[in-house]
Amino acid sequence: MNNSTPKTFSLAGANLEHGDMSNAVLRGVDFTGAKLGGVSFVNADLTGANFTNADLGGADMDGATLQGCNFTGANLFNTRLCNVSAAGSDFTEATLQRALMFDSDFSRCKFEHANLRAASMRGTNVNNSDFSWADLCFAKLIGADFSYCKMTRPNFRESEIADVNWNAARFYAPSNLSAIPTEAINVQTY
Repeated sequence: MNNSTPKTFSLAGANLEHGDMSNAVLRGVDFTGAKLGGVSFVNADLTGANFTNADLGGADMDGATLQGCNFTGANLFNTRLCNVSAAGSDFTEATLQRALMFDSDFSRCKFEHANLRAASMRGTNVNNSDFSWADLCFAKLIGADFSYCKMTRPNFRESEIADVNWNAARFYAPSNLSAIPTEAINVQTY
């Protein structure tokens, strides 16, 4: 029996709050506008899933495979995203406020206009990602890899930043130099 989910499978608009989808294989599933608050997706394979405008507030996605997912406009407030593989995903205009993003791979992702206020990114790889106009106020960026990131006017106000790799990060049109973390001062600005 084939273990993969058909690409046309849709749960768009479904109310699945507080459900348990741990270890599920849900590749390419359409969750557009779904209510997924408090859902457990622990160790689930959600490769290529569409979460556009979905509500995932308080969901647990620890250990999930989220490569190539679309989270545009999604609510991930207070969501656990630890030890996930989310390379190449789109978080444009998503709310990741207070999200826990420890020891994960978010490389090559789009975080344009994303709300990452008070998010915790300890040991997380976000290299080659786009943080243009992202709100990182009060975020905890400890041991994260921001190398080769595009940073057009991100807001780092009152963020806790330590041991971050800023190698070849590109800061475009910073509104003021105080918006750039002091350890990134040697990074070229445009």
